[in-house]
Amino acid sequence: VDYLNKTSFDFNDFTLNSLNRIFLYNDLISGTYDSLVNSEQEKVCEKVSKSLQKFIKNKKFGYVFKALYSLSNVLIIKVNLGNKLRNAYKNKDEEELYSLLSDTKLLLRRVNIFYKDFYKMWHYEAKDFGFDVIDLRIGGLIQRGKALINKLTKYLNKEINVIEEFEEETLDFYGNKDKFYKANDIVDPYYTKMSTVNIND
Repeated sequence: VDYLNKTSFDFNDFTLNSLNRIFLYNDLISGTYDSLVNSEQEKVCEKVSKSLQKFIKNKKFGYVFKALYSLSNVLIIKVNLGNKLRNAYKNKDEEELYSLLSDTKLLLRRVNIFYKDFYKMWHYEAKDFGFDVIDLRIGGLIQRGKALINKLTKYLNKEINVIEEFEEETLDFYGNKDKFYKANDIVDPYYTKMSTVNIND
């Protein structure tokens, strides 16, 4: 259940963080947390997705594993999408940008699947109260995804000359702190501020 919070590809490493929430709500365009992505995190999500498949049919807790499986499939695409987009944009690689545009459309379909699975899990275990926060967060994520698709489409169709956000350098979120500090400090729930200042855990 905690695999999506792993900081490394080694499942025997019990160092945990909030990778699943941080990168689920990381903005697709501004990429606030893109500097924290490392080469292993995409592989972690792929491995988690494969490992969860066998538990989905569990009679008692299958709905939990289904939601986690759907989340892992979202993160496989999303965790490093921002960095890939910026690199392709800076290199003027239109072929790669078209490919990433398709990935973004697939991502939104997967987000909708995750929303349905998470909705089912939440309402099986709890009352409605509090789910409005999830509606706001995931609704915002979907809308930002649509905004990204719109920007990419216009750019590739030569309707706009630049994507302004991609013209800027992505700053190191922790100000060039060492790797260990980043991996462990990401446990702080900064993601709560990415939707609205009025939303708290």
